[in-house]
Amino acid sequence: MSGTDEQGAARGLLSSHITASRLSAVEFAKTVMGRDPRTVRRWLAGETIPDSVSDWLERAFVESNGRSVLIRVERVHQNTRHNRGEE
Repeated sequence: MSGTDEQGAARGLLSSHITASRLSAVEFAKTVMGRDPRTVRRWLAGETIPDSVSDWLERAFVESNGRSVLIRVERVHQNTRHNRGEE
């Protein structure tokens, strides 16, 4: 997968995680990611998403019942980009 494809995939995951959380992008940035909302907005607009964030997005699962948000993150496995030295 090319870098452009990986960025598109990461951007899609970020967008779908925000939607699944039922939070606004601002709330998701602050509450879930601990990031400045402007950063997340830039990522959604096409700015490069760091590899560490892309990796987290790939391993994260988001669920919401409307009152609370559950974020489940898989542990890093040997086949992740990080462990293969692709960062």
